[in-house]
Amino acid sequence: TAEVLGEFVMIEELQQRAGAVIAGWCGSEAGAVAHCVAGAITMAIAAAIAGEDAAAIAALPDAGDRMRHVLLPAGHAVDYGHPIVQDIRLAGGVPRLVGNDHECSIARLEEALGTGDVACLLLVSSRLVRGAPLDLDAAVAAAHRHGVPAFIDGAAQDMRLPELLATGADLVFASGQKYLASPTAGLVAGSAQWVRAFRAQERGIGRAMKASKEAIVGLIAAIEERRGMDTGEWSRLQARKVSEFVERCASLAGIEAWAQADPSGMPFSRAHLRP
Repeated sequence: TAEVLGEFVMIEELQQRAGAVIAGWCGSEAGAVAHCVAGAITMAIAAAIAGEDAAAIAALPDAGDRMRHVLLPAGHAVDYGHPIVQDIRLAGGVPRLVGNDHECSIARLEEALGTGDVACLLLVSSRLVRGAPLDLDAAVAAAHRHGVPAFIDGAAQDMRLPELLATGADLVFASGQKYLASPTAGLVAGSAQWVRAFRAQERGIGRAMKASKEAIVGLIAAIEERRGMDTGEWSRLQARKVSEFVERCASLAGIEAWAQADPSGMPFSRAHLRP
């Protein structure tokens, strides 16, 4: 990151390089880098509305007479510093919530999908997502049965990218600056068709959400470092840290301590403390 700050680069060439690295690492057809996951969501919704049509891209967030409704399970309408539905609205999309905070069944989702939406946005279960967990494989399949693309916000789930892509999702987003420890960046992986449409938004509203050269190079370096990491040994080290921490905290008067598997499926446990 520091080395590239003083260098001149062709961003298009750098994006192509990053896309190849992302695809090779997680097994997708293609990849890209945005400024962050929030920006990536907005660009993906823009791609669903405008596609690669230059005039439509330039007009956003005015979608004109194009379809612009985006389906989202109600429990997935989270607020992570700002409402995720605002990411949809920024692109000219209209969020349409399905189910309630307690549940969004696949049957209910399928019923709602029959009304002409341009995309279905899904989130990985986490501390922010409300209600019963949603079967992502079944949700993506339901969207595709109705000809609707499915996008998954994986946020901090970079270690689960192959698993999330295996759902058949058209695009999956993950943060570079969390467990990958890169500079702030939104990692995008998915089908070649949808990544191409996603990148077409760089000539529209995506211009304000572009990744800098140092973020792209830093993300490439972080992925290369991850590739060289022994993930099994890393997981064992984390387990030992948690176990020792819980054991020491449990010896303190008035403190209850225990370990619990990560609720979002990452390969480590978390320490919990309660007075």
